[in-house]
Amino acid sequence: MASIQYSEYISPLCQMVRKAGRVLLEIYHSDNSIDVEKKSDNSPVTIADFKSNEVLIAGLTALDLDIPIISEENVDIPYETRKEYEYFWIIDPLDGTKEFVKKLDEFTIHLALVKNNRPVLGIIYAPIYDDMYYAWKDGGAWREYEGKKTQLFGHEVDLDDNGLRVVRSRSNLDPKTQAQIENLNNPISLTLGSGLKFMRLITDDADYYPRVATNMKEWDVAPAQILLEEAGGGLLDWDTKLPLVYNKEELSVKGFEAVSKV
Repeated sequence: MASIQYSEYISPLCQMVRKAGRVLLEIYHSDNSIDVEKKSDNSPVTIADFKSNEVLIAGLTALDLDIPIISEENVDIPYETRKEYEYFWIIDPLDGTKEFVKKLDEFTIHLALVKNNRPVLGIIYAPIYDDMYYAWKDGGAWREYEGKKTQLFGHEVDLDDNGLRVVRSRSNLDPKTQAQIENLNNPISLTLGSGLKFMRLITDDADYYPRVATNMKEWDVAPAQILLEEAGGGLLDWDTKLPLVYNKEELSVKGFEAVSKV
């Protein structure tokens, strides 16, 4: 495959993600109740997940037919096929389904381009706030919010500091992660849903985000990784302390720590 100019993808991708966001908001603000089904892994899924997925799949296919797509809502590609991918898109059309159903405003759309099992472009978008985050390899991390475009940078953090602002999941806080947080020096817990948790580390609103044990999937974290890396931080495997890798046989993430600066 010919070399891809990542920066040229940003504008059409942001337009596409905003379009998917409008679909989510139409459902979110409707008077109809949101029916929730359970997938095989017992995670929730709604019509909103599928409608957003349709927009993203159509947009990505039109943008570049040659790049395969891995999506939370249609994970049916055998590993023997996808292990040969050089490039692929990985998407979560609605991250924070539980928050979406509860009308908590904390839901996002995730999209990343992966090359040789590492993210090289990523977008996280919060439709409620029209809050757009994006990054590409060697292009920096950026935020478009309230009419302003701002480059994002991490900040130095010492885990021994007093009063660290630690992000924790609203819906999936496991005992091992809770114990890790409690071992810190008078931490200040910030509870939040969806991919916005990662972004707080590079908007100077939080310092640290650990997940010792997690049921998260690769599409949950892929765009956050390149955003954090381009801002000077990182998303590291909990055990090895090395950057996460993608397109594993099982598309899961066992544990990580997200840091504002490495």
